[in-house]
Amino acid sequence: MKVSSQLDKVLLMDDDKAVREVAAELLRFLGFEVSLACDGEEAIEKYSRELKVSGKPFDVVIVDLTIPCGMDGSQCAKELKKIDPDANIILSS
Repeated sequence: MKVSSQLDKVLLMDDDKAVREVAAELLRFLGFEVSLACDGEEAIEKYSRELKVSGKPFDVVIVDLTIPCGMDGSQCAKELKKIDPDANIILSS
């Protein structure tokens, strides 16, 4: 049973593998298609590729604010907004 028929594709970025896997399973259980990224650079690359290939970006991006090595969620969100000003981004920690 999907929570919302308006959201289908979620991009989830977190540096903690266990968090990524648990959150992805929960989102998939709720009916969402999920892509994973371990840092901001990977999230930007996946978002850009999805936009280019399908013409439709992810419906929502969930990014971890605190990434000790690599681009953090705050910077990632700024870069995603440059690519797509309409991007729906949730910052989490």
